[in-house]
Amino acid sequence: GIKCLSVIFLIYRYDGMFPDENTPDLLFDGVRFADLPILHARFSKNNTLLTLTDAQGVVKMYRSCGLEGFKNTRKGTNIAAQATAISLATRALDRGLKNVRVKVAGLGPGRMVSVNLFSC
Repeated sequence: GIKCLSVIFLIYRYDGMFPDENTPDLLFDGVRFADLPILHARFSKNNTLLTLTDAQGVVKMYRSCGLEGFKNTRKGTNIAAQATAISLATRALDRGLKNVRVKVAGLGPGRMVSVNLFSC
């Protein structure tokens, strides 16, 4: 399940967690942060759209709840968002991607499920 933590506790514990001017030069598995692929996640009350691009913004993969077979109001559920995130993550792992930057937009029902899935 999802664990709840105090935001104050997180700020004091992870002082270096937030980005600063040195973040683009940090290495993640030997790749600069600025060169990591970007996962653009857009969550609305009706759908979830996930787009994986390279560091320059060229689209490499795209998944949505409609592409996963969910239609009409079922596209707006957290189960549909979870299935979409699992599908995109599986395809990204098949291409050899381990680390991505995540850009999140919107407040749809699948937001927490999808972001937690990509943080593992």
